[in-house]
Amino acid sequence: RLHRGFSIVVKTTEDISELSTSNISSSPPVPSSFILAKMPYRGRLGNELFLLASTYGIARRHNRRVLLQKDFQIFKYFNITSATTWSGDIPKWPTRKEKDSNVFDPSLNRFVKNHTESVIIHGYLQSFKYFQEYSDHIIHRDLKFKSQYQDPIDEYFRGIKSRFKDEQNLTFIGVHIRRGDMLTKNSQNVGYKPASKTYLDHAVAYYQALLRVPLVFIVVTDSYEWAYDNFN
Repeated sequence: RLHRGFSIVVKTTEDISELSTSNISSSPPVPSSFILAKMPYRGRLGNELFLLASTYGIARRHNRRVLLQKDFQIFKYFNITSATTWSGDIPKWPTRKEKDSNVFDPSLNRFVKNHTESVIIHGYLQSFKYFQEYSDHIIHRDLKFKSQYQDPIDEYFRGIKSRFKDEQNLTFIGVHIRRGDMLTKNSQNVGYKPASKTYLDHAVAYYQALLRVPLVFIVVTDSYEWAYDNFN
């Protein structure tokens, strides 16, 4: 269901005083037992979430700790405990690059030869296979919104539930419709393709047949008018 009065707003800030300081150090840690995650181009919150989760999985396999620069947005919105943060220039550590974007690279799970050496991983690491076995920790414990963001969301969902008699069996399904930059020529040339109305219709029908309980679809989109006309 689309609620015109509801929107999710993510603001960025250059004021790092708002970030959590529990794990922040002003310079790279001395022990050489870290994996520093670095994206080819600066991404947004979604890119950072994948980078944290995947680097955490790789670091656990190699007995390392995750190192991220402290201006990442995730430290503003989440209570992150799985990464050490710092500011400064990128250290001159050995670097390993993912072979392809958005494709699991198994070589990143078995590259460490010197067990005391810190390394840099260069890429977006957008595959669940990097962190699947550690998802209970990184997703269910670390990636929880801070209360100032979580509380309004909880209140919004309680308002929706109050409209239904069968709250106990009510199931929410999130729908992310991203068009905007995906419709540009550059995005189309590299293979990005926004979900079509047919795809969305099939997805809705699939869950209606699978779950057979009261469903509420929460649509988050950068193209409201298109979503309202095609997902109604």
